[in-house]
Amino acid sequence: MMIGVGVVSGIALPVGSDKLYTWSRDETVRVWDCQSGQCVGVIKVGVEVACMLREGPWMFVGLPNLVKAWNVQTSAELILNGPVGQVYSLVLGNDLLFAGTQESFLLMMSSYLILVCLLGLLNMFDIGFMC
Repeated sequence: MMIGVGVVSGIALPVGSDKLYTWSRDETVRVWDCQSGQCVGVIKVGVEVACMLREGPWMFVGLPNLVKAWNVQTSAELILNGPVGQVYSLVLGNDLLFAGTQESFLLMMSSYLILVCLLGLLNMFDIGFMC
């Protein structure tokens, strides 16, 4: 089945998922049902998406100067500031999120820090990182 959606910049099919994720220059991430081939959701990001990573319930999207994360089960949204320039690559390993940017900067964040950001606790402390 071929469905015209314009230029597709990337595709992610998480292990064990029945959903396929695509992103493109139209500033959206689309969610596709693998059984029916139908688009079941469109996430309007607002800027061009350069990369995406889906891990467990979390979807991480590389954008200019930040990584945006959504929990697809709870609809919680998290903005991880810190990268400089467009984030072109993301990988999760050993409980760390790595982001490669156009400024050759590699950002490392622990899943613990991501959880602290999600809970809104980091801003309570004088820490030089912004969620």
